[in-house]
Amino acid sequence: MTTLLLSDDCEFVRCCQSSPRVRPVARLRASDLDAALAKGASPDSRAPLSLHAHALISAKNRRKLSQEILQILHKAEQPRSVFDPTVPICRRKVLNVRELVEELADRLQDRNPVATHGVANVRLLLRDGAGPLYEHPGADDLRYRLEAAIAALQPRL
Repeated sequence: MTTLLLSDDCEFVRCCQSSPRVRPVARLRASDLDAALAKGASPDSRAPLSLHAHALISAKNRRKLSQEILQILHKAEQPRSVFDPTVPICRRKVLNVRELVEELADRLQDRNPVATHGVANVRLLLRDGAGPLYEHPGADDLRYRLEAAIAALQPRL
């Protein structure tokens, strides 16, 4: 069991023990928790959010996300394979913002602290098969999303 310090809107802090079912709930609802964190929910408001937030900002998870980002860049540089079962990325958009893709990967890899909502934004960007990485080849919305994701990684004071 993990001891959690949770706070509410009035800034009251309470100590609680996570129950054995909280971890599976946090894993199963990861995309919902990502969305809540990306919208600004306090990571310390509920036990599942707190556990998920801590997992998001871990060095291991940040390294994994950085590798996924670089893998997308690598895929954009290669011709599409007809045997690739994944949702096809928009190669042109990814290659047009190569420097931002690399900057995002580097920011996740460095040891400086990151904001939880920023990492949640990155996960949503990577997991959204209908998002700017993948859909609407004529749209130029990827640059904006990458710039926003990089800015969101900066911790709030």
